[in-house]
Amino acid sequence: MRRALPLLLGMASALETLCGQSYGSEQYHMLGIYLQQSWIILLATAIITLPLFLFTSPLMRLLGQDPLISDVAGLISLWYISVVFSNVFSFTFQLYLQSQSKNSIISYFFFDIHHPACSSLVGIGDQTWKGFTRSAFSDLWPIVKLSLSSGAMICLELWYESILVLMTGYMENAEVALNALTICFNISVLEIMISLGFLAATGIDRDLSSK
Repeated sequence: MRRALPLLLGMASALETLCGQSYGSEQYHMLGIYLQQSWIILLATAIITLPLFLFTSPLMRLLGQDPLISDVAGLISLWYISVVFSNVFSFTFQLYLQSQSKNSIISYFFFDIHHPACSSLVGIGDQTWKGFTRSAFSDLWPIVKLSLSSGAMICLELWYESILVLMTGYMENAEVALNALTICFNISVLEIMISLGFLAATGIDRDLSSK
């Protein structure tokens, strides 16, 4: 999970830049095209990462992890396959709406039904969503390059936690050590959410494009 989601989140972050610039320069029709192009790229990436979830248990055993922990991790990884594919749409819808300053609608009114809300709000602006189009399959390479560079930055930031988990698995009493590490991670995430909240509220791409 820690290997795939940072990659998807990083690649999806390219959509924030593209949509923000298009919205700021009043090229509203491009937002829908960029959204569909991100779906294509991220779905392909999710499919490529599938073996990591299907063969988690043998991979962890190959790395010398505790057999019990490897088996449990392999079972949980299978459950997370659907989460990975759903996050393809979750990440992109959030950034698509955020670039138009419409993400507060989800936060206030649809907190408990996040994914259906995102799906229904795609058509909230007729200027930005013109329906599915073949244009989404053209000029994909620049989007792929931007997505990969964005994904690399997020992966470098978040994959170190996966490395810590693997290293913890080599310790004596690995189960206790992993539980302690999980507590530390949860505290760290709670602290990070504060700064990320301020960061999400700072979007300059629209203003730059409008000038």
